[in-house]
Amino acid sequence: MALTSALCDDSVEALVSNIEAQFDLAPAQLEDLTKAFLDEVAQGLSAYRQPLAMIPTFVTSVPNGTETGRVCQVAFSGDHKYEVELQKQHKIKDDLKNGEATKLFGKLRIEYLAECVDIFVKESSDAFLSLDASSDSPVYLGLTFSFPVEQHALDSGVLLQWTKGFSAKNAVGHDVVSLLQEALDERDTHVKQLALCFRKHMSLEGAIFGTGTNGAWVEDVKKLPSSITL
Repeated sequence: MALTSALCDDSVEALVSNIEAQFDLAPAQLEDLTKAFLDEVAQGLSAYRQPLAMIPTFVTSVPNGTETGRVCQVAFSGDHKYEVELQKQHKIKDDLKNGEATKLFGKLRIEYLAECVDIFVKESSDAFLSLDASSDSPVYLGLTFSFPVEQHALDSGVLLQWTKGFSAKNAVGHDVVSLLQEALDERDTHVKQLALCFRKHMSLEGAIFGTGTNGAWVEDVKKLPSSITL
């Protein structure tokens, strides 16, 4: 016979209160955290390879909200890759995540991703992208690659290391944007990659808290290392 026990209401309330108290910070503690964070930001802006990585995005202007048109987005993050506005999800199998880069990238090209994008473009051409097989007009593509990447330009980023359970060999040190673009070109998929940001008007900062934590904001170029040219 299995023994069971139940907490009384008072015990549950006390347990919840105890957990909540651990997240209750005094104003002085919040001020200390803010100062420590800003100090880390200043160090990250002053030079590369600091504890808090501050990598330029090479986005030099912010949209004003009047832009029109349609783009395709590939979000490569964790276990899924998906495209929006019409959405299609693909499960990335363990043998792709942890095997040779040739399986994920194909001959050091992102063949798997390119195939998924190609299928999506063809399936969505009438409903979303308004393309036909003879069209030479590119569909603009934004790539969200949620791994440590050192950007060299708006459309260039070198993979620094794998995270989130990925360990594909012979991939670190390669420009993931170029790899995907080359794979798309080989498939004759009419997609051109670019980076876009679109926020609410006058919003200059954003953050994400998911399988990883990241943030971006508009910063004074003068605070960047002199070796960086935008």
